[in-house]
Amino acid sequence: MEKSSNFEESFKKVLMNEDDLGIVIRTHLHVEYEINQLLKVLVPVSEELDLDNLSYSQKVKILFIMGLRIDFKAMLISLGKLRNKFAHELGFKLNLLAVNNLYDSLSETSKEVLHESYMKSIDKPAPTYEELSVKDKFILIVIVIINAIRISKDEVKRQIS
Repeated sequence: MEKSSNFEESFKKVLMNEDDLGIVIRTHLHVEYEINQLLKVLVPVSEELDLDNLSYSQKVKILFIMGLRIDFKAMLISLGKLRNKFAHELGFKLNLLAVNNLYDSLSETSKEVLHESYMKSIDKPAPTYEELSVKDKFILIVIVIINAIRISKDEVKRQIS
C-alpha cells in the first residue's frame, strides 16, 4: 500500500485539476477499486463474486454482510448517491449541501480523523474546515473514506494471517 501521505498528496493534486464531474467520478473509481481490493481479502472465494459484473451498491451490501464496520455503511452509500446525482442529473454541480450530506454520513471517528489530519497538514494561519471551498472539503472527506477502506483491508489481512 502506498503511504497515506504520498497517496493523499498525489490524489489531492489530481483532484484539484478536475471539474466537479471529474472529481466525483475519479473519486468513485478510486473508492470502488479499494472496495474491490477489500472484497478480495474479505470474501474467501472472491473470484466467484465476478466483481466486474456487480454494481457498486451490491458490493457495499456484500461488505456489510461479511462484517465490515457498520459505521462505514452510510458514507459509502452517500458517496454512491452523490455519484448517481452526476450520472442522472445533467449539469449537477458539487455544492455545499451535497458535501455537507457526505460529511454528515461520516462516523464521529472519521470526522475526528478528518479534522485532525487537516490541522496537521496546514500551515498556520489557514482557513478552518468550515471556511474551505466545497471542492477542498470534498477532497478531505474522500481521502478519509479511501483511507478507512484501506485500513479495514489491512486489519482483515492481519486477522486472517
